[in-house]
Amino acid sequence: MLRATLTRRGGAPSLAELPYSTLTATRLANEVGSVSLAVPVGGLNDDARRKLGDATAWRDELAVYDDRSLLWVGPLMPPAFTREAVTLTGKDLFAWFDHRVLGVDRTYRATDLGIIFTGHAADAMRRDDSPGITVSPTSVGIGGDRVVTAKQRQYAGDAMRELCRSGVDFTMNGRELVLSSSRSPGTRLPVLAGHLADGPSTAPPADVATEVTILGVTRADGSQVVATATRDAPPEGLLQVVVNEPAVLDKVSARHAALTALDASPGLPFTATLLPGWAPWADLVPNRICRVAVNAGVRDLLGDYRLVSVTFNAEPGRLGVSGTFVPVEV
Repeated sequence: MLRATLTRRGGAPSLAELPYSTLTATRLANEVGSVSLAVPVGGLNDDARRKLGDATAWRDELAVYDDRSLLWVGPLMPPAFTREAVTLTGKDLFAWFDHRVLGVDRTYRATDLGIIFTGHAADAMRRDDSPGITVSPTSVGIGGDRVVTAKQRQYAGDAMRELCRSGVDFTMNGRELVLSSSRSPGTRLPVLAGHLADGPSTAPPADVATEVTILGVTRADGSQVVATATRDAPPEGLLQVVVNEPAVLDKVSARHAALTALDASPGLPFTATLLPGWAPWADLVPNRICRVAVNAGVRDLLGDYRLVSVTFNAEPGRLGVSGTFVPVEV
């Protein structure tokens, strides 16, 4: 079963165990994950009551473990107190980048986007690295140009998400910010065929496209960086989408941005419950690829899929785990 603790920022020793009545934790691809748990006040000893009453947003962290494996960790948000229970919510560690600005002028030319991403992370933590986020320089095989101007005071999280739209994938795995490329297979999970409950809920993409055009920066001479990606002989016909990406300064990363947007459109994403017995839960890291086979009534969902979110729903003595998957070509 899952165990939850309250700690100080940066991975300090546990302050208190959290005997929750309900817990929900979500890990996401390319976004901020979350956690929410309710801790009944009755039965808490005086020390636990004092520590929960002193819990402070951003100073403190919530951590969720499966046995000894860290499943989720991140800053506490403002708690909610009643006479019966304390409701604790948190965001994963990537939330820090949404509260840090890029304060150093940088010019990147023909630089791997993964290296630019890790540069943004380092600059964001330059003045205060107390959140204890680890990230290793990682090449994703996509080059490009980017310029950071300190006086623009751009949030690091916004700049990092823009790189995701050009093919960089990220997720928080505990305290580690893990990078990969949406244009390569990446790390594979064990085969999930036989471990997913039939009857998944499908979620058609909001905007189907068979041709995507990226409009990048407009240069001083009036020319604009433009790139288009088109699916060959699509059965849906021609469905065009145009996206403005003014931070894209070069043709190469504009092309990858178009391909990334095109890849996000086809196929049928679905959410399914994992059957008991699949383990370890810590291996369910978003952006990993797996082979699935599950029946959705009149349609079988078969093949290679990317895990884009995983949700843990726990109560004392019970754990439910579900994942959301999107089809990929590898």
